[in-house]
Amino acid sequence: MAIYLAQHGKAFSEEDDPKRALTTLGIKETVYVASSAAYYMVEAHQIQHSSKLRSKQTAEIFGLKLKPSRGLSENPELEPDGNYKLLAETLKPTDNLLLVSHIPLLQRLLSQLTTGCPDFEIMKLQNSGLICLDKGPDCKTWHIKWSLSRHIS
Repeated sequence: MAIYLAQHGKAFSEEDDPKRALTTLGIKETVYVASSAAYYMVEAHQIQHSSKLRSKQTAEIFGLKLKPSRGLSENPELEPDGNYKLLAETLKPTDNLLLVSHIPLLQRLLSQLTTGCPDFEIMKLQNSGLICLDKGPDCKTWHIKWSLSRHIS
């Protein structure tokens, strides 16, 4: 059982597309990572995403590949300026959630979960990247179990 964090795929700039949809490359890279996750039998019971189009599109791609039993849902705490502390307090490894969101929220959430300090950058997140976090029953902090990305850089 685990929690998964995914940064949305590459999106158009606001001046090119005010809704900031995923670019063709963003879709391709997200399909690649989601397909890899499916190949490795990643099991997410539910995928939650922000209200932003790029986050929703990324979640839908992961949903097509991972087929979560509880489907997809929008979570207001996953907005770029959402409450990472509230999220951190409520997450449990048994939830098997995939959270699709944005920087800076994901960066702060990852740092809060793994170190207890939201400003300590534990890992550089990538567009379309997926991080698996786990937590033992007697542990106060989470650890990074593995990660998948569109390429090594």
